[in-house]
Amino acid sequence: MSLLTRLYLLVVLAAAPAFGLVLYNDWQLRQAAEAQVEANALRYSRLVSGELDRIFAAVRSTLGAAAKAPAVQSLRGEECTQYLSNLAASHPNLSRLGVIRVDGQGACGLNIRVDPAATPSLRAALGTSDSYLGEYTVGRGSSVPILPFAERIEDANGKPVGVVASGLRLDWLGAYFVEKAKEFPPATSITIVDRNGTILVRLPNRDREGTSLSRYPELRAERGGTLRSQAAHTADGVARILGFTAIPEAPEGVGVAVGLSQDVALEPIRQTTRRNLVLIALTAIVAMSAAWLGGRRFLQNPIRSLVDAAERLRAGDLTSRTPLEGKGSELARLGSAFNAMASELAARDEERNKAAQALRDSEERLLIAQDAARIGVWEWDLAANQISWSRQMYELFGLDPESAASDPYGAWLRILHPEDREETDRTTKGHSARPGPFTNEFRIVAPNGAVRWILVRGRTIPGENGTPRRMVGANLDITEIKEQEIRETFLLTLADRIRDVGRPGELLRTVAELLGLHLKVSCVGYSEINEGEVWATVLTAWRPEGVQESRQRYRTDAFGDAFVELKMGRTFVVDDARTDHRTKSAVQVYESIGAIGSITVPLVRDGRLRGFLFVHQATPRRWTPSERELCEEVAERTWSALERVRADARRRLLINELNHRVKNTLATVQSIAAQAFRANDWRPEVREAFEARLIALSKAHDVLTRESWDGADLREIVAQATAPFSSIGHARFTVEGPPVRLSPSVALSLAMTLHELLTNAVKYGALSVAEGRVAIVWSVDETPESVRLKLTWQESGGPAVSEPQQKGFGSRLIERSLTREHGGEVRITYPAPGLACEIVITLPSEGTAPGTAPGHGAGSDTGDVRRIAG
Repeated sequence: MSLLTRLYLLVVLAAAPAFGLVLYNDWQLRQAAEAQVEANALRYSRLVSGELDRIFAAVRSTLGAAAKAPAVQSLRGEECTQYLSNLAASHPNLSRLGVIRVDGQGACGLNIRVDPAATPSLRAALGTSDSYLGEYTVGRGSSVPILPFAERIEDANGKPVGVVASGLRLDWLGAYFVEKAKEFPPATSITIVDRNGTILVRLPNRDREGTSLSRYPELRAERGGTLRSQAAHTADGVARILGFTAIPEAPEGVGVAVGLSQDVALEPIRQTTRRNLVLIALTAIVAMSAAWLGGRRFLQNPIRSLVDAAERLRAGDLTSRTPLEGKGSELARLGSAFNAMASELAARDEERNKAAQALRDSEERLLIAQDAARIGVWEWDLAANQISWSRQMYELFGLDPESAASDPYGAWLRILHPEDREETDRTTKGHSARPGPFTNEFRIVAPNGAVRWILVRGRTIPGENGTPRRMVGANLDITEIKEQEIRETFLLTLADRIRDVGRPGELLRTVAELLGLHLKVSCVGYSEINEGEVWATVLTAWRPEGVQESRQRYRTDAFGDAFVELKMGRTFVVDDARTDHRTKSAVQVYESIGAIGSITVPLVRDGRLRGFLFVHQATPRRWTPSERELCEEVAERTWSALERVRADARRRLLINELNHRVKNTLATVQSIAAQAFRANDWRPEVREAFEARLIALSKAHDVLTRESWDGADLREIVAQATAPFSSIGHARFTVEGPPVRLSPSVALSLAMTLHELLTNAVKYGALSVAEGRVAIVWSVDETPESVRLKLTWQESGGPAVSEPQQKGFGSRLIERSLTREHGGEVRITYPAPGLACEIVITLPSEGTAPGTAPGHGAGSDTGDVRRIAG
């Protein structure tokens, strides 16, 4: 292909997008125009329907007035005839008006007789109080096509005596719309059909009026819309877009279709497209001419000169030069470069020496690159069975050149991973038996115990007879790449396995099992830390023999410095607990749980250690950075998934618990009311006692509501209960005790109990005098099996107290809410200093799973930990 031809081709390619853009713009404009035409067609059809509705309304009004005329109602012969004749003369759009009695006999000048039983239209007109609209009909006397109308005539008693009938002249209607069509765009068609599909008006082609609609059954549909007609299907050969109204629409009984010419609507777009294409074509012709003239002057002639000079140089004329020189155009620079090349050919020997030096430099850079990338190169002379390794090979395998040089293959076999040794040996010998390239991956165990992945690529080179003569290969350490691949594959598998897990316990078990099998360790599990950060409780623990959920508890200070680092959010990694200085003081603990080698990943939320993921190995193990990072990522993903699962479980639990609490509240209110108002005792003090108890219950609910019904702090419950007595002075209350988290049920019961004790103290006890004092003190006794809460109420400085003869409602309320509902112990005594109440409740083991708010029951489908007094 010549250069000029290529220039022409470039011009064509440059113009092609412009042509495409014009065509695309034409297509877009056509789409928009057609959509607009459809909207206009539908709008015009509505306008025609509106005109028809107005005309029909006038006809119905005329017939309605005639039907109510006294002369017509009484069917008074000449008077009725004269009235209808005058009325018809004033309405040229109507055919003759006449009256048909109920027996089918014409009246008021209409000399016809019809059989009512055989005339459905007469029966229909007599049977409705509305105007009757018929179908296309040719008048009997006038032979003029009409659209019949009829109106029922009733006598003074409202009894039908006949109908007054007439017809809308379709020739008048057609002429009317001929004039109307002048207001529409050129080539607009109007079609009006009755309910039987007979054409009433057709513009153009009025000769079709009175015939049945043969095409486009959509015009008789139940709903209006648009459709398209083909030019071959229209009498005038014009393709149109039709907008039509349905027969059931107003005016009911006829359908209207208005068609707008597609050619008329699209002609401006076609003209614009033709003009743009002509302009682009002219531009392309001008560009082709410029390419022809400029190509010969600026390209073809200079290149011919350059080719001639090159041919002379190839023939041996080292003095050959081209006159094409300079720094202006590319060809001038090419000519200058050619002349410079020709001038330098005389110094070929010098350049050859420079190339040899460059080769040596390249070999040196290759050695540097091998050192940097840790690429070892080796060669195996198969005929002599001699193997030579580069220095980098020994460094890659961690072998001593002096001891391994005598038998490199044997030294290599000894460091191969036991699981890969046999297969890799067989594969390597197989490569040595057939010429061609080869590649393989295997693991080695370095002298320091680290496992490394090695990639080998090489080629078996044949001799002259085609049999393998030697092997050359390069080894590359791909441990990081391989570990990343294995890690990503494992994380994808983990994500797939836990995506649809809906129970926290199952989630923890699944993750522990997958991580344990992947790392091939002795144990993987999760533990939680209590609020005091004293106890660590095992939630789940996977071992090769299965999953255990013993919920064994350990003191955090029994593991040396581990929990110091965990509290700071640092992963605690131990290769050998027997030699690590951080675990020397707790070696027996690590040995007892089979954690000589371990990785522990903490979960710290809101500045507090909540739990941790642990990975245990019963023997010393050198953990790699990749294994540590994998454990950290698995832990983070597990916390996130666990929060999602528990959030769903928590939502369900809150709904159930709220329902339960509401029921309990109603039962409590019922019990209070029954006790306070028994025997119809409506004394003011009884009502006040009832209201006070309800207020105490409400305040306890307020505390729980603020905590989302997850529980409440005991100190806040005490503060809320003593708040109504603040006028007495807070200095008279002594409140002491550690932080204790209570479940909603225990919080409500204690709130009611404190209210009863405070009410009694105000009325009869220490708070009834200025010198009285009340001490509220509690403590928590934790053991591996349970948690016991002990709360003491002690009054002092008040009036002398004595044991009552019978228990009041307050005492019974305390016993029922704490003893019966929670299995607690309540002991009320009356020593000389003042009333004393001791409450002891045995609570389930405390704990909250890592990253989860208290409130999910252990071993259940909604969580793996228990809250206080669950």
